[in-house]
Amino acid sequence: MIALAIYNFIAGICIIGNTMMVNKQFLRQHQWLREMTTRAHLPCYYVRYTLDNAATYLLNALSLDRLLAIRHPMHRVLWCTSRRAMICSVLLLLLCVGINSHMLVRLHVVLVPDDLCDLPVISYTEIGQDRNINKIVMYTRLILQQGIPLIMMIITNSWTIYEITKSIKFRKQNSDQGGQQGVQCLGMTLGVIIVFVITQIPATSYSLSVVINGTSVATSEAQGVAIVLSEIVRWCNTFVNFFVYLIIDKKFRRDLSRICKRGSCQKSSETTTTNEIRLNQC
Repeated sequence: MIALAIYNFIAGICIIGNTMMVNKQFLRQHQWLREMTTRAHLPCYYVRYTLDNAATYLLNALSLDRLLAIRHPMHRVLWCTSRRAMICSVLLLLLCVGINSHMLVRLHVVLVPDDLCDLPVISYTEIGQDRNINKIVMYTRLILQQGIPLIMMIITNSWTIYEITKSIKFRKQNSDQGGQQGVQCLGMTLGVIIVFVITQIPATSYSLSVVINGTSVATSEAQGVAIVLSEIVRWCNTFVNFFVYLIIDKKFRRDLSRICKRGSCQKSSETTTTNEIRLNQC
């Protein structure tokens, strides 16, 4: 949960940075922004999509964890430990780093002449203009970054909803409180899958149409509006998630403060060790 919130938060900051770096009015007015855009636009773009993909994979892992917690609660305690969750988060992040590494080769920042100054913009390199490479990237994005996560989310969460509804019927026969807890869990699961499906289906359908019909296919007005709205909802959800977890989840606040304290303790111990070494040298 903490890794997902951190990935979303950093991706949201990168979104804000990329939005500033593509604003031509800001770029014309501020030279420091043009210089920063020349150096940071592509890395910020790369980090944004890498962390967004990692958050998508982590959301799938959390959905699978929720399903295991409902179907096999005793085994889940043994299978899904904190150490394994940390290893899974790191491995998924490294996977996304590798999947999106093509951006560093296919894209670069160039200076485009403007009325007042040269504006830095992201453009394709010679490798990025190769049709065969673009096809490989297109199929990879459709299968690994859009298709598989969407299918897994639908399957795992639908299965989870089915198991929750069965448990609600069983618990209502014994106690009202258990039924209320099941309804809350059902509502959270429905909210997760609805937001994910709404934000993923337009982009996935567009990528599928491009793969089938080619890049020259014209986008309809309704499809374009759906893609833009889904991206807005997706990025707003990405940036707000960290603060939502921080406000409503006590366990998240406790774990986050524990991580921050652990980092501060490590820094203080390193500082103390360095001072002791200097004193010994003196």
